[in-house]
Amino acid sequence: MLSILIPVFNYDCSDLISSLANQALSEQIPFEILVYDDCSTQRQELKSSIFALKELKYKEMPANLGRSKIRNLLAQEACYDNLLFLDCDSMPADNDFIKRYINSINTADCICGGTVYSPKTSIKKEQTLHWTYGTKREMRAKSKSESVFMANNFLIRRDIFAKVSFDTAIVGYGHEDTLFGFMLSQNGYRLGQIDNPVIHLGLHDSQSFLANTKNAAINLRLLYNNKEYQQSLSSIALVKAFQRIHKLRLDSLLRSLCKPLIPLLTWQLRSSKPSMFVLDVYKLLWFCCKKQ
Repeated sequence: MLSILIPVFNYDCSDLISSLANQALSEQIPFEILVYDDCSTQRQELKSSIFALKELKYKEMPANLGRSKIRNLLAQEACYDNLLFLDCDSMPADNDFIKRYINSINTADCICGGTVYSPKTSIKKEQTLHWTYGTKREMRAKSKSESVFMANNFLIRRDIFAKVSFDTAIVGYGHEDTLFGFMLSQNGYRLGQIDNPVIHLGLHDSQSFLANTKNAAINLRLLYNNKEYQQSLSSIALVKAFQRIHKLRLDSLLRSLCKPLIPLLTWQLRSSKPSMFVLDVYKLLWFCCKKQ
């Protein structure tokens, strides 16, 4: 019935596993939970009680596979026809999380449940940038669009995933989900959205978040350089901004401004009141810098 697939890196997801197992048991469905640690550099041991679950399959990778390969491997080794992918640093927002997905299985070919964030008072100061981005951009994106694919919380049929899967050419953090969503659309599959969020718990500090943001902007530029994807990527705000600048022949000017401006932008983004406009400029500069 349901294979719950959780790639892990440097995070203790014991509570997540326990919550999902309890919910699936309450629904009285056949299920399994595959938890694959992708060669964590700071491995967090799962609680001993978790290993008592007969539905749990836990593996530790001997080498880091990366965000795409580990998800593909989980799907390949799953037993059931419906695959529920969840990031390890998340938690269902309530106790009906599994039930909602089960009730929605036949409504679309791939279903995203969304993401929410804890109140700002519960986060650390150094996580302000990530929290601000999540609440102002990720949560708003879901409310404004019914076709936004996010890889941290989605359900898909196994046979469909076998035809699409994640592109392993994308290295590091960022936009493997963008390309996955594009491939779903290209192959005529329906993407659905339901109100079934997970709480994003594992917020990064500003330095790590900016490093991921830089890598994501570079990955997006590499995708954009492939003419096959350009039209589909044109709906992304960052790509739209670049296309306007390129039309005005100002992209070379922006590349020349990368070195002097990025330290100033970084300083603002690591402050107590990070600006999302400044973050957009930061991403655009890195997008422009990666010409090839």
